[in-house]
Amino acid sequence: MSIFTKIFNVKREQMPLNDQKVNNESWENFYNDIKYSSGTASGSVILKPVHSLESNYDYDLELNVKQQLLEERVKSVEERQKALESTHTEWINDLESKVNFLERESLVKQKERLRKNVDILIEIGQLEDNWNQYGAKKFNQNLIYKCIKIINETDLQYQPEIFPTGRESIQFEYEPDDDHYLEIEIFEDRIKLYIRIDSKIISDNKVELQKVINRVNEFQSKF
Repeated sequence: MSIFTKIFNVKREQMPLNDQKVNNESWENFYNDIKYSSGTASGSVILKPVHSLESNYDYDLELNVKQQLLEERVKSVEERQKALESTHTEWINDLESKVNFLERESLVKQKERLRKNVDILIEIGQLEDNWNQYGAKKFNQNLIYKCIKIINETDLQYQPEIFPTGRESIQFEYEPDDDHYLEIEIFEDRIKLYIRIDSKIISDNKVELQKVINRVNEFQSKF
């Protein structure tokens, strides 16, 4: 007697008398259903009690539900990531646009100041002797031309405030605040540099032009 027959006989004996009247054909069909559903492709049989089959079904169902929830969470995370990437891209583009706008604005202002400074230097070049009422001499046109070249044809990034002096020189000034001050005094044959940062003072009576320009750009970028 096979193990299947033994199991079914036990099952039948445990049933009420009325239920035991189930004909042999019904039991055989039930037997075959379990047998073939429990078999492998090779025809071997693995016996699984009914409660075990139900447990496996519940377990598989739970796994499917968990898998579905996991897929939904992954999809939600991917959607949030795409939204963040889109927001980040928009933010970067907006920032670049603002930076470009400020750079253009700054460039426009610098060009305006350049034109203004050129006009100032031309006016200084037109001053006559004793222009300050203290005997100051009129300015040599070579000095005027030299100053125009400095503000227009070098890599000077910041336009200065320009003033004439009674020492036959022209002064460029930068004063971003009360604690920081840079002054360039331009003569025909030399350039004088004066810097005050807080209480520290740097002074040089003869400086090369490129060094002066580098100092100005560095000073203005910091302060």
